[in-house]
Amino acid sequence: MPETREFSEERIYMNTKVRIRIFSDLGTVSSRDLIKEAFSKFDYVTEKYTRFNQTSELSSLNRNSGHFHKVNPELFTLIEKLIQYSTLTEGAFDPTIIDLLEMYGFKKRFEL
Repeated sequence: MPETREFSEERIYMNTKVRIRIFSDLGTVSSRDLIKEAFSKFDYVTEKYTRFNQTSELSSLNRNSGHFHKVNPELFTLIEKLIQYSTLTEGAFDPTIIDLLEMYGFKKRFEL
């Protein structure tokens, strides 16, 4: 029976350290591939919904603020969930904090 081992990797996403740690008996290559696949989800979200990429759907939505703008179902669901969490937390979770972020220097990149 293969031995269960710990595998871990850290990366920075939007100035936040993300560590993925797994315990696996699949071997080094397969275990590292699982971590790589998990980080690919962070890459996907960061690329698709960053305001720092002018071609991202979020940037397009922000540019067309106040006007009718059709978004894909994934972004629509994401916005619905953000509003839901804001309501549930009575505003403690606020997805509309762009002014605050920019005040603290998050204007052109993810890092300060």
